[in-house]
Amino acid sequence: MKKLLILLTVLLVLGTACKKSFLNVDETNPNSASAVPPNLVLPAALNTTARIITAPGNFNFIYLWYGCWSISGGYSQPANLTQYNLLNSSYQGNWDNLYLMLKKVQIVLNQRLTKLFQ
Repeated sequence: MKKLLILLTVLLVLGTACKKSFLNVDETNPNSASAVPPNLVLPAALNTTARIITAPGNFNFIYLWYGCWSISGGYSQPANLTQYNLLNSSYQGNWDNLYLMLKKVQIVLNQRLTKLFQ
């Protein structure tokens, strides 16, 4: 009887052991989105566009070059704007944000076209 009890205990312990995949670290994260629906990407792209275009100071050089602003006697404009000398780093943040916005619009277009041609 004692041997039978030990055998049943061992079988019970082995039968209820952990699964082999318990410590598997190669599983995908369920919290990270693999694809975002276009109805969530498009408003973000439109918001970025509106924020860049309407923010004061983003396109100061255009206002000065087109004559919307004038240089008064008591105020000096930045030399690079009055001499039409923009550097590669001038307004770099605007260009980066515009390209990111265009990437979002491209994602929306690609998803819409794949749904259209399926």
